[in-house]
Amino acid sequence: MNVAPPTGDTEETYKKVLAENEFPVDVEKFDGYSLGWIGPRTAKAVILYMHGGGLTEPAFDAHIQFLLNGWKVMKANDQDVSIAVLAYGLAPKTPYPVQNRQVVATIHHLLKSRPAEDIVLSGDSVGAMLTLSTLLHHKHPMPTVPALILPTPTSRFREIFVVSPGSGFITDTKSMQENHGKDFVTHDRMTLGKEILEASKEPGIDFPNPWILSVSAEETWWKDLPVGKVTITTGGDELWRDENLTVGERIKKYHDREVTVHCGEGEVHCGPFFDMMTGVTEDKAGTKLFKKWFQDFKA
Repeated sequence: MNVAPPTGDTEETYKKVLAENEFPVDVEKFDGYSLGWIGPRTAKAVILYMHGGGLTEPAFDAHIQFLLNGWKVMKANDQDVSIAVLAYGLAPKTPYPVQNRQVVATIHHLLKSRPAEDIVLSGDSVGAMLTLSTLLHHKHPMPTVPALILPTPTSRFREIFVVSPGSGFITDTKSMQENHGKDFVTHDRMTLGKEILEASKEPGIDFPNPWILSVSAEETWWKDLPVGKVTITTGGDELWRDENLTVGERIKKYHDREVTVHCGEGEVHCGPFFDMMTGVTEDKAGTKLFKKWFQDFKA
């Protein structure tokens, strides 16, 4: 069940997968990171996607292929939308929390050409955690990270869809213990990733903190999130199941828009991507939900 970390970097993986699919490559470069566009930069709506990998590993081929497949479904439905894959800097070369700064800077860049209501935030694993931390950062600023400034006091991102939010901290939840050996992520792998981040993080940054471990945020921080609909998926056999369900219930308690929290029986961490990597042909419930989200998307 072990999945070897990908090689190269996210931008290289994006270029490779799109070339294999004979799809146009469009990389927008910034200082220390880039956006890989699936669809035109000028689309009305954009889904900003942040991949998993513990902030230390690049995107897998499956990340890019799954997103490309999703974009094709939206395009077939005549939706004017693009997906922008954020190739954020990886630790140890890029210390934490520079990644959060890159997310905020990217959002500000996207806001130059469209309202917040036409921006969707999405991600898996620590990329999903970046998504949640960005929402928290709006009202509860993360130290050393520039403020997230939206156009008006009532501006909201259209929605978020996050898969298996998780970061490399071994907690005392039931799922963290009983699913060790069921999930492809191991405690050893989590510890290694955490050690890399700790050794390379910027001075003065608490670790962990509520922005990298969202279950540790105060309950009331989930009030007034600058977003519309919220969807969180997790796997019944994943290490972070209990944390994800706890965060999901807290958001349900305080958020004033639709919140969907899905737990797929027998599914592991980042199930849609894991299944694609391992050749699973029959979609499990979490994958079906993600694909339906693309199918139902309206720009």
